[in-house]
Amino acid sequence: MTDEELQEIKQMLEDFGRRLSALERLFEEKGDEVKKEKAISIGEFIARAKPKTDIQRTLVVAYFLENMVGKSPFNKKDIEETFKKAKVPVPQNINLCVYKNIQHGFLMEHKKKRGKLKTWSLTRTGEEFVEQKVKKE
Repeated sequence: MTDEELQEIKQMLEDFGRRLSALERLFEEKGDEVKKEKAISIGEFIARAKPKTDIQRTLVVAYFLENMVGKSPFNKKDIEETFKKAKVPVPQNINLCVYKNIQHGFLMEHKKKRGKLKTWSLTRTGEEFVEQKVKKE
């Protein structure tokens, strides 16, 4: 190994050391803020949001699917299964609930279908609506 290569390796190690020290200081300063939030069940999430109608409950379930489960886009079957996991009665007409949420600007339809089922995702407005309901508690 040449002196030049050794010098380059030494420089890289010094850079890594400085970066590591900066990260450690940041972690010490923000220690309490870095705590991971405990996972919440869909039943608890619905209870926190306190939706008043099937339309709002469907939106809350959609939010949970997209932001807590990471499923986007989602379809009717995903929504039904999530209601069942929450042990909350499934709305008689999920498609109508989704359509009403689309009219309010809370959900949007995707061109992509899964199987033969339409898929949807939240809009920013829909996310903000649910986040405000959850914050109120």
